[in-house]
Amino acid sequence: MPARPSRAPLACAAAALLALSAARPAAAAQQATPPAGAPGEPPCAPVKPCEIPDEPAAGPAEPAAELGAEVRRLFDLVACRGAAPAGLDAQVVGAFCAEQRKALEAFRTGPRAKAFEALAPLRPAGLPSSAVVPGGADLLTALAAYPDLKNVTTFSAAPAGDPRVLAGMAPDRLRQGLAAVRAGAQALLRGEGVPARGAARAGEFPVQLALFLTALAAEGYEPTGLRYFQVQPDGTLRHLTRADLGARAPLASSELTFVRRGDDPRTRTRTHRHVAAELSDAAVARGPGVLAHLAGKGELSVALGAVGASPWRDDHARLRKLLLERAAMIVSAGPRLPAALARQAGLSAEERGPFQVARRAGR
Repeated sequence: MPARPSRAPLACAAAALLALSAARPAAAAQQATPPAGAPGEPPCAPVKPCEIPDEPAAGPAEPAAELGAEVRRLFDLVACRGAAPAGLDAQVVGAFCAEQRKALEAFRTGPRAKAFEALAPLRPAGLPSSAVVPGGADLLTALAAYPDLKNVTTFSAAPAGDPRVLAGMAPDRLRQGLAAVRAGAQALLRGEGVPARGAARAGEFPVQLALFLTALAAEGYEPTGLRYFQVQPDGTLRHLTRADLGARAPLASSELTFVRRGDDPRTRTRTHRHVAAELSDAAVARGPGVLAHLAGKGELSVALGAVGASPWRDDHARLRKLLLERAAMIVSAGPRLPAALARQAGLSAEERGPFQVARRAGR
């Protein structure tokens, strides 16, 4: 019969653990007498406390970095509310605001705002509160076309940018940044769309974020918070922490919370997410998480600005299929939905002023 395995190792381990748990702190530094094993078996080898590692306590995950104060400062600048923010050249800001105020007022009282108001009878009851702008960064069209939205997502290659760069910005850099904002804002407010922007470098003026804030100001909203995120391969979002932001690398995908002026942010907060990514078939093949994120939103209200890649092109077939399946209503200031695609998807399309409006049959 084979020899039975010795129980000494198990007995030694148990005895060692018992001895450690019973030891008092004052005696921890003393040399322990090796505990005995089972009767007739040799004693265990000494066991040092460091040889039994403790399990690390599970601490809370590091919270997402919140740049609420910084984004409100940038909003006050581009909305031209009051004096120039502290630390910025008042003369440069004054020259910018002389034009920006005119552009905002011209939008609010002009034909473009009236064209948006004319869409009200076409909006069926029960529209999805999730809106998307799948071919550009024109937040204004989404806000004006769907005033009851609760969250809206824009998709474009343009990075949002970092509002922290305003701190102590030199007058020349400030002047250059505000000139780009002024040109983009005037095009946006006139309905010419947001010009395409390339990749931003660390430290650049956050022009794209400033144009999002211009859209909020034009529609009577104001920001309450700002975070940044990365889209994961499964479509979920990983929000960036302070450690992630520490290197001041270009910040691309943003999450902006906002309220209509005068609303309670505790109960009436809305969310705008900007995903800095393209939605062509080639881009989706390289990064499928972006389309997965969009697909997770369910039924959609869709807005298309005057500038941006058309989702109806053949090289956007995966996006086109998703939108035609999920869209309850499409308002486009730019690319028109072809009649054949509208019929196949059960959508009825009509021209209404500067917009094409397509609605799901039965709504």
